[in-house]
Amino acid sequence: MTLAHTPSTPRDDGRPRALHAVTTSVTLGPMRGQFRYLRDAGFRVAAVSAPGDELESLERDAVAGFAVPMERGVAPVADLVSLWELWRLMRRFRPQITNVGTAKAGVLGGLAARWAGVPCRVYTLHGLRCENATGLKRKVIRFLEKLACDSAHLVICLSESVRKQAVECGLVDAERAVVQGRGSSQGVDAARFAPSDQRHQQALALRGQLDIPHDAPVIGFVGGMNSERGVPALVRAFARLRHFRPTLRLLLLGDWESADPMPPDMRGFLDTDNRILWPGHVLDVAPYYHLMDVVCLPSHGEGFPPVLLEAQAAARPVVTTAVTGCTDAIEHGVTGLLVPPDDLDALTDALELLLSDPAQARRLGEAGRERVLRDFRPEVIWQALAGEYRRLLQENDLPLPVPEKREAPAKVKADAGVAAS
Repeated sequence: MTLAHTPSTPRDDGRPRALHAVTTSVTLGPMRGQFRYLRDAGFRVAAVSAPGDELESLERDAVAGFAVPMERGVAPVADLVSLWELWRLMRRFRPQITNVGTAKAGVLGGLAARWAGVPCRVYTLHGLRCENATGLKRKVIRFLEKLACDSAHLVICLSESVRKQAVECGLVDAERAVVQGRGSSQGVDAARFAPSDQRHQQALALRGQLDIPHDAPVIGFVGGMNSERGVPALVRAFARLRHFRPTLRLLLLGDWESADPMPPDMRGFLDTDNRILWPGHVLDVAPYYHLMDVVCLPSHGEGFPPVLLEAQAAARPVVTTAVTGCTDAIEHGVTGLLVPPDDLDALTDALELLLSDPAQARRLGEAGRERVLRDFRPEVIWQALAGEYRRLLQENDLPLPVPEKREAPAKVKADAGVAAS
């Protein structure tokens, strides 16, 4: 994909233009359903991120994709270049609405939209990164998060606990902070994770591939492998449990992350214990949930972790921590169990409780699936977002979208001159 340094002025077809900005193109994958919904609701949808395959594939959904390099880490010079390119893009594309999210794009995209005079600016607050930071790092992160919030007319928080904390921390005033539906960024496609004969057969096949005995209980984890997600605590809890459950397995799905790294000895421990299975990142996680007896996310803080919704959609019981974001994703004692963060005894006891009582584990899993079907359908989130967009347009006396039916998505080219290289 080639970069567009001089994007062409878009053809005015009467549809309100909504530009979504995220840091990495991987984030765009789960957003494709949202983009299709907004497109059918009458918006002209575009997305910008660092270059990547997911950005190029948006053409199939009649969504324009713009590539602007953005570094995830601290990179002052590169960040200034990214800010300049984002500002130029917005001046040329002339969106009526911008929706920026994730750390780097949230700040740079928000500033670019503000300086470009975008009339309706939205910031999607995925989580409070300053919550667990300390010292100077906390002050810097809080400054950047407030900068992103101040650049927006509306701040969409992924959960009520994130909204409450953001308001209490002074990042945003209560009137500009909202939660869509019951929370989460996209809801969950419950049908994709539903228990079925096919999923059961896939789980059996995966047991064979991973050399897991047919009667061995499995604790599962899905996410980035770092300390923030509580992986060290989970491994230590597993080390306790395996002494009196010799067939127990721990299945870790996710890549090793350099940000907030785990203790130096943890990598060696994972590599030498043959009862800890670590396939890394997998393209389709859905079948793996069905070989897990319990799904555990002992995180220190989240926005709204999709893994907990996916696990419940698969009717798996969940153990997670009573921290921001996670408390919104389950109902304690109804769809899963909450434990205090950094409480190894409580985490071990909760896992043992569900492993030793399959009937209770099954009840929690079934209740979780019912809750997901009731409260977290993607269409609820998308409808709420479209409603906020229409409200912002109306408040600014801008034309409202006219929904239109499409037989099939037309293939479009990005107006910014982005083309497959």
